Amino acid sequence: MPTSFFRISEALVALLLMIFTFACQRKSAPIGAQPSAEVPNILIGQGGFVGPCEPSIAISPVEPNRVVAGAILDRVYYSEDGGKSWKQDRLRSPLGVYG
Repeated sequence: MPTSFFRISEALVALLLMIFTFACQRKSAPIGAQPSAEVPNILIGQGGFVGPCEPSIAISPVEPNRVVAGAILDRVYYSEDGGKSWKQDRLRSPLGVYG
């Protein structure tokens, strides 16, 4: 009896794995429906050794046209038109801690 229980359990686990594998596979878009960028790439620094890097981006779930990006050490960029235009500012820390 225990042997048949383990065989049934193994079969159920294999079946569940197969179902999840097929159900969770990513569906690709048809050819011609691939996403494309509507705006050009934006350069956040002039290159070289020192400059803003490691950007982080957040998009408002309530207003998707509001986008904020930050880069180390103290740079912040924000857009209110979905990233078509950007304004730049610097964060200020009263404690002198950045990064």
